Amino acid sequence: MSNCAPLAESAGVAVIVSTQEKPLPLRMSPARLVQVFQNLLQNAIQYSGHGATVEIEITTISEINSQMVKCIVKDRGLGFKTEDLPRLFDPFFTKRLGGTGLGLSIVQRIVEEHGGRIIAANRAGDGAQITVVAARTQNEDPLNKQ
Repeated sequence: MSNCAPLAESAGVAVIVSTQEKPLPLRMSPARLVQVFQNLLQNAIQYSGHGATVEIEITTISEINSQMVKCIVKDRGLGFKTEDLPRLFDPFFTKRLGGTGLGLSIVQRIVEEHGGRIIAANRAGDGAQITVVAARTQNEDPLNKQ
């Protein structure tokens, strides 16, 4: 998140993280984890207007014989066009002027390669949200695949 602090400050966007959890080790390469959330936060900040708040909610959920971490990044932008939702993770699909259309496709690939999933949706009222569900490790080694 600290990598995105200058962008948030210059855009006049506050970033708020809410969690009742202690730090949660994920079964994901730390460098890839940073890449995923840096991209998601940059998008959320860029699509939120000046004075808006980007929210990040982190919770632990149980799924069939495993503990997962669910992270939701919520922005206050215009949201996704309904017709664009099926293509958001397609390589080279973009609606942003000057965008490459690779950010979300790379994020999806990283998350899925590490056994997780990613879901894009519109928020009720305003904005968009991206949900990442990733597997927790059983110990402090983020690459342990026990």
